[in-house]
Amino acid sequence: MASARELLVNGNFEDPARTTWRWDTFGVFNDTGDCHLWQSYYYDPDLDREVCVHKTLHQWAMLSQTVDIPNTNLNFSASAKFFAKTERPDTGYYACANLILSYLDANDSVLGETRIYVHTVGCDWKSTPVLHLIDAPDSTRWHNYAFNVNDELNNLAGVNRADVVKIRAGVWSYVRNNC
Repeated sequence: MASARELLVNGNFEDPARTTWRWDTFGVFNDTGDCHLWQSYYYDPDLDREVCVHKTLHQWAMLSQTVDIPNTNLNFSASAKFFAKTERPDTGYYACANLILSYLDANDSVLGETRIYVHTVGCDWKSTPVLHLIDAPDSTRWHNYAFNVNDELNNLAGVNRADVVKIRAGVWSYVRNNC
């Protein structure tokens, strides 16, 4: 029997996140300091660390890590608390908080994605053959998410699982226009 192992380095965020995870932003407004990555023991009442990716105004901020995978018969699990807010829901502007698994080929091209997410009114995202959206509660409580990647790829008819050799796991905060 093979033992389980974690493919992500520092997947529990016990070490500083920026040492093992990639921090990317798009749409940074230096005068507002609107992109933040925080790491703390205080987000969840357990005794380990968590991260918070916070984005205001438009565009996005993401903390991610890309790993080579032996095959797609992997179990994914994460605990997350999502929050999205807009002060202008009648304008078509929206905010989303996401936990993302991107399925990559050998050239790091994204073949498809699974997004566990919460969104405000106005979000026009829809599941497609290469994008599977899983609604999550917008909540003050933490929720556990788990699935087998091979089984999840059944929801992505446009992804050839034989081409998937890497996975990018990420926490992504997205804002369309100025919420």
